[in-house]
Amino acid sequence: MNMIDHRAYFSRRAAQERRLADAAADCTARHAHREMARCYADLAREAPRVEWPVQSDSIVLSPRAASAGASARSDGSRRVKTAIPSREAGHS
Repeated sequence: MNMIDHRAYFSRRAAQERRLADAAADCTARHAHREMARCYADLAREAPRVEWPVQSDSIVLSPRAASAGASARSDGSRRVKTAIPSREAGHS
């Protein structure tokens, strides 16, 4: 009878340890996702900004389309894209 009590104790103890391990894993997963999101945000901020040339001679727009903002902004500024470096670039 004493043996049964020990088994019950160890079973409860193991269940408690499993719950703590699961909680720790969940906490670690949330932390890892948060860190990954922060890292990607930092990379996006630090990415070099590349200005793509606008070739207006290859695009013919009607005055109505141009006034709607189809190709250029009304203040004359150009669009700027953020370059995202590929993983293969420079690792050959």
